[in-house]
Amino acid sequence: MFSRIQTIFLFLVAVAMFGLLLFPIWTKTDSKNAVTAKLDAFTLTYQKPNEKPQSMPTFYIALTAIGAGAVSLYSVLRYRNQIKDTKVALFHQVRFTMVTSLLIMITAVLIILLQQQGLKMASGTGNGSFGIGFFCIPVALISNFMASRYIRKDYNEVRSMDRLR
Repeated sequence: MFSRIQTIFLFLVAVAMFGLLLFPIWTKTDSKNAVTAKLDAFTLTYQKPNEKPQSMPTFYIALTAIGAGAVSLYSVLRYRNQIKDTKVALFHQVRFTMVTSLLIMITAVLIILLQQQGLKMASGTGNGSFGIGFFCIPVALISNFMASRYIRKDYNEVRSMDRLR
């Protein structure tokens, strides 16, 4: 499967979801009150000036991102023979794509909910700014959609070759 375009897209899903773990998702700094809030895959941190930072664990974002990346990598590494695997494994591949999409969407919902909570914590003007980690989610969703599209296209090509025999 390493020679097909869907492998690249599935690998991009894994890179994007693991990138979500490394980069900040959302930050807000209120310059008037000097209050900061930062959301990443592991914690939502809130700090007022001259106080100890308060943090809330958000490990479930990391768990869903790891799950989506792992399912994507598993589906990349699973198949070896294109003709045989395409015939046998379309159902499994579509199932993996659906699971990955579901995990990505759960991650996105969790991020939006926690970003709203961060806005409440760091009240003031402005909505903050989304970091690189936030944009990993649309990259993963689009890559997952494209991988699914090419998997189905590949399957249809193999079926059409069977009819010619």
